[in-house]
Amino acid sequence: MLQLLNDRSVTGQLGALACLRYWSPFIESSFLAGQRLCEVQKNEALNALLFPLQQACSCAGLTMANLQILSEGLSGGTKDALKWFGKQFSEWLKALTNTYYNLPGEGLDQYYARQKEVWRRLVVEYPEAVEQMDKEFGFHFDDGGYQLIAQNEHFVLWQIFPRGQKAAVDGKPTLIIPPQVLGPNILAFLPDEGISYAHAFAKRGGPTFIRITKGPADNPRFYAMTGEDDISGTLFCCQEINRRCEGQPMTLNGYCQGGFLAALAMMTGKLKGLVNALITCVAPMDGTRSPGMASFSAMLPERDLKYATTKEALVSAALMSWVYRIKSIGKENPLSAMFRDLDMVAEGGIGKKAATLGYWLVHEPVDLSVGVTQLSFKSYTHPPYDDGTLSFTLFNNLLSFGSITEPWLLNYADKDDLVEEEAACAPADYISEDTLELKKVVGGHTKLVTVDFSDPAIQYIINWHLRH
Repeated sequence: MLQLLNDRSVTGQLGALACLRYWSPFIESSFLAGQRLCEVQKNEALNALLFPLQQACSCAGLTMANLQILSEGLSGGTKDALKWFGKQFSEWLKALTNTYYNLPGEGLDQYYARQKEVWRRLVVEYPEAVEQMDKEFGFHFDDGGYQLIAQNEHFVLWQIFPRGQKAAVDGKPTLIIPPQVLGPNILAFLPDEGISYAHAFAKRGGPTFIRITKGPADNPRFYAMTGEDDISGTLFCCQEINRRCEGQPMTLNGYCQGGFLAALAMMTGKLKGLVNALITCVAPMDGTRSPGMASFSAMLPERDLKYATTKEALVSAALMSWVYRIKSIGKENPLSAMFRDLDMVAEGGIGKKAATLGYWLVHEPVDLSVGVTQLSFKSYTHPPYDDGTLSFTLFNNLLSFGSITEPWLLNYADKDDLVEEEAACAPADYISEDTLELKKVVGGHTKLVTVDFSDPAIQYIINWHLRH
């Protein structure tokens, strides 16, 4: 009996620690968002005097947004909590019956011992497993599997070799433009385990290169980067690859926001003669068609990116990550995440893939420059015109989906909560089927970066690249 009571007590303490651990990052990001909001409102005190109606509407919009977020978060978290506790109550009742009537099977003492062990795994073993993934996850450019090709003020161009192979690969080259908020390392999920979007291309798809953005520590002008700087960086990388590969045209290959930036680069016309094919994966091409993010953005007052921007004109990674979680708050709230992970450690232990995802979520979000992020923000707030022309310009020139005439493989995920099918497939309204091929991927936003090299979806993309 004393052991049973002790197990109950320890389980309660571990549960409290788990709640604290899962809620703390969300509360911290929410606090940062609130702090930025207060700073913005303080700086715009004069506007409140000059435009009281506009300020009142802004505050009303924020209030409605907060109430909707609170409602969706509580609803989703409560639903998952009730589902978990319902299952536990059924097991507890069965254990109680077995104990009371001295029946075979799990008794109360075994039930509470098992619960204590499950919560211990979640609170102690899972975080340890997560932190141990730092040497296996992502690009480690100092491990000999990569070669520095070139760099300029804002970007570094690396060639990726197949694991265990340091020689150049023959075939058609490809330049990968990695995601922004997700960070580039998600494209090298577990290279040594054969799970890496980038290394899959390096192994079979020909010479593979990746464009890495220099962060604030390496680039004093990071804060001043603009959309034009991003496109110029892509042009610089393509020119270097073209020289290295003796003039052979390449495939431009972008994932998530990297896909959107790759498409913009193609629209400018600056890559003509260098790039003859485009691949995008789960990229938000028209954010206004995103049912979740567009409605969320519409509720916010018209402040551009001021809420997420620091004093150095930097878009905070913590706040951008918070925005994306808020967008899917019904599924990505701390309670839902905790019970989802609890089921994982209870049913199958802590797998390497799950630990790696945990490491990525904790350590990988990266800060962004306002100028580059503004492009995506405009995409989520201003739809293209009827002819496919975008609502913003680059290099003082209009951009249009219809200007892309090179073959384009557009991959979208059917269970993507971040970039829905409507947002990803928008170019199909402006580009003919002869140029644009839509390819559905069964899974969520990170499906293509968390599967083995041999996965049919990955192989289809590589084969398409080689054919074009």
